[in-house]
Amino acid sequence: MKSKNINIYVFTLFISIILSSFSAGEAKAYTLSILECQAISNDINSTAPQQIDYVTELKGTVCYKNASNEVSFNYIYNLLSNDFPHSGFTAQFKNNVVNTFCTDPEIRIFLDTLSEIQMTYYFKNSGKFYDQFAFSNKNCW
Repeated sequence: MKSKNINIYVFTLFISIILSSFSAGEAKAYTLSILECQAISNDINSTAPQQIDYVTELKGTVCYKNASNEVSFNYIYNLLSNDFPHSGFTAQFKNNVVNTFCTDPEIRIFLDTLSEIQMTYYFKNSGKFYDQFAFSNKNCW
């Protein structure tokens, strides 16, 4: 139910973005401000930690400006098992994550308003870093 509330929040945000982005009949690309992004991050963090599946827990999120001064969003996950390849996630796993963000209409709306989304993973038991990858709507096919 908590993730449904997040989806409703993102959808409502999108509608307001679309309505405010029309100027003289032309739509322009909208990018979240750092304050809007931080509000979404705070909303998600209010329900964290959140079990995603049997091996993944959402620890929290962070919204920040990257080196190009563009708004980026970082999902931070804990891995609940140590049974992962030592070399990090496979390309197939990363492609599946990107595909989800690119093809789910509710999530794609969010992706399109950011410069990038970053996924960071740690082992919950040890706190050790495991893997990290980033993508943007430019990675959608």
